[in-house]
Amino acid sequence: MRSYLGWASLAFMATWVCITINFVSRNREDDGLTRGRDDEIAGAADLRQESGIASLKVLEGRKGWDLVEKLHSIGVANPGELARLLEEEDPFEIAVDSPDRFQCPAIEADRFSLPDIRDHHQEKYFKSGEGFIYYQHLRKAGGTGFCEMAGRNMPAREVPMYHCMPDNRGAMATPPWSDKDFLLEKMKKNGHRITANEWDAFPMSHLNLPGAVFGTTFRHPVDRWYSQYRFEHVEHRDGSDPEKESMPFLVWYKRMRPYIMGDNYYVKTFCGKANPPAEKLMQDLNAKGSPKHTNDLSWSYHKFNNWKDKVTWKDLKMAMEILRRFNLILILEFVDDEMWALEEALGWTQARKQVLPHENQAKREVKKSISAKEALPSGVWLEMLTANVFDLLLFHWAKRMYLERSACRSFDEEAILNLPPSIEHQQAVDA
Repeated sequence: MRSYLGWASLAFMATWVCITINFVSRNREDDGLTRGRDDEIAGAADLRQESGIASLKVLEGRKGWDLVEKLHSIGVANPGELARLLEEEDPFEIAVDSPDRFQCPAIEADRFSLPDIRDHHQEKYFKSGEGFIYYQHLRKAGGTGFCEMAGRNMPAREVPMYHCMPDNRGAMATPPWSDKDFLLEKMKKNGHRITANEWDAFPMSHLNLPGAVFGTTFRHPVDRWYSQYRFEHVEHRDGSDPEKESMPFLVWYKRMRPYIMGDNYYVKTFCGKANPPAEKLMQDLNAKGSPKHTNDLSWSYHKFNNWKDKVTWKDLKMAMEILRRFNLILILEFVDDEMWALEEALGWTQARKQVLPHENQAKREVKKSISAKEALPSGVWLEMLTANVFDLLLFHWAKRMYLERSACRSFDEEAILNLPPSIEHQQAVDA
């Protein structure tokens, strides 16, 4: 852990203190929502056997993108039923005892990882000492561990001191870092070879950054929410009074949700929805005459405020297509298996330290994690699944991508080795 506070830490504290002042004074009559009222929780009534049988019949024989589109349509009509299907019926066939038990699909049309649209030349370029890692740091999903691992596998001078963030904020869609020429110039000037984007939705234009190897890590979306609650509120990083009892999870969640990234955060992050132009952002001023976005860590997610709980098939499919270009799609639940992917893409050999930042020291020492399903009342768990059902769908798809890339790599290796050099890579070699 860094011994100093960067810009992002100060902004984070200021933001959460302001939010806390807004809602700590409210009545806490809704505290009982988290205890023993499962029959009143939205989503619980949706998980019924009759609709389950009907849904399974609809999915019968569907594979590949046809399967995903049908799952999405079920989620639009009945999010609770989609949550049940994903958690109980395993439509992606990912419920294996360990990742090495997954079998590469025999039919190529059943694979989401084909055609392989990753730029493997950039991986070779990175391993030769050039290029850089662009890591989309999904909050409370293992990003800090990834940065720590970078520090163990790369020279210290190549890793920005503040959590792999060359801007000391982790906001690569925020001007001027949103400009690719500015970003590349700063990276080169400072000798940095990794950048982490934590606070901004991924800018689709950055897929064209020369020399970039793209990576991210997913986690079950309800576990991610619960970890954020523990990290920010239970451990009082949000400015709440340590002497007072912490809010129950559901109360915190409903009060915080409007101020931060909101539900279905994964889909929002990767769907590629454009931000306002930099000129417009700079002209949108607060009462003090400063651009509003400079004091708002979640500004790039506000464009999704009109989504409510609806996610279109176009947005979900775009998120998946963007992720298919990522060289690394890691899964926190598969952390013990991931070194094959890191060595293949980056040449890394030193594994991450398995430290869970939301646990107290005693639990860290025995590497014990508290899952949301164990900690939350069943009704709250179901409500969270239902509210974030498209993140759940994207998470299950990401797990399938990880497992396919792992199980099929021996079949795909020859095709990757025989790829012709890209124009960009050849130009770099010729230079």
